[in-house]
Amino acid sequence: MARACRKKSVACVSWPGRRLSSPIRVSASGVSVRHGKHRQAISHLKQALALYKETGSQYDEITAQRTLAEALHGAGQPAAARAGLAEALQLAAATGNAYQQASAHCDLAESHHSTGQDQQSRRHWQQALTLYTQLGAPEADQIRSRLSAQEAEHAEPRADQATG
Repeated sequence: MARACRKKSVACVSWPGRRLSSPIRVSASGVSVRHGKHRQAISHLKQALALYKETGSQYDEITAQRTLAEALHGAGQPAAARAGLAEALQLAAATGNAYQQASAHCDLAESHHSTGQDQQSRRHWQQALTLYTQLGAPEADQIRSRLSAQEAEHAEPRADQATG
């Protein structure tokens, strides 16, 4: 049985006979994802996620789930990535963490956009914008720009441009 502890804002999990620092594992996995080592990151993130679930560390669970989704998407598994993001979103909503909800919506928007599902992408960007705006978060401006750019990509040409 694992025992969770917090010291100086660093979560760790103590197992009989060994110590694992799961935030380091998640952090290192995030680096692996950004360097294209998706399979390695997936393995580590699944282990960290299991530890967070067992110890009830919901914030860390949400973060690990989002990073795992990034790795799954990079490994060519967008459906599995979106399922994980939906789980992260649900947990963030259940815990009342609006910032993590908005972040999960952004991740879902990116995932849908990358696979050409622009309607779903816009829906998630809009939900993220609403949450970030309510929080007064600076990310709201970035989302507004993203939505404007996405709308411009899909704007139909005006009649005077169509005859060109």
